[in-house]
Amino acid sequence: MDRVFDVGYPNESSIIFGGDTAYCLLRRDGQPLHSDPKSALLGVSEPPYTEWEWKDLGIRLGGPILLEAPNGRLVAAVRIHESEDWHPSHTSVCWIDPDTGTFEESLRLPSGGDTSYAGLSMDNGLLWVSYYSTHEAKTSVYLAKVDLEI
Repeated sequence: MDRVFDVGYPNESSIIFGGDTAYCLLRRDGQPLHSDPKSALLGVSEPPYTEWEWKDLGIRLGGPILLEAPNGRLVAAVRIHESEDWHPSHTSVCWIDPDTGTFEESLRLPSGGDTSYAGLSMDNGLLWVSYYSTHEAKTSVYLAKVDLEI
């Protein structure tokens, strides 16, 4: 079987379907001693899902989880890795535009240190986000209720 994608050490992902369209939020890490790209990608594919269009989101992230909001927009919860632009590492709720491949941080959740692996659920216009973080001296699990104003 051919690989769907293998540039920059792809690993964690979240795949959802909006109608027949598949969306994949893909984490990439660089291999040690290599200059592999580490920025996340958004993949879009139509049936039979053998061809993917990949858009570089221009940000390094981890623990991706993706959900389609009722208005059709893509919302994600991710760990944004520490960098010059996003200091320090934290978990955030973000918007991703599949047409332009743009990534927009909407809400930085109380988090830091070892944090990530969120779960997402929509109910009556509210987004529920569960995640873990070590920003309060010990590892704890958190639940956030977010009004996305959609």
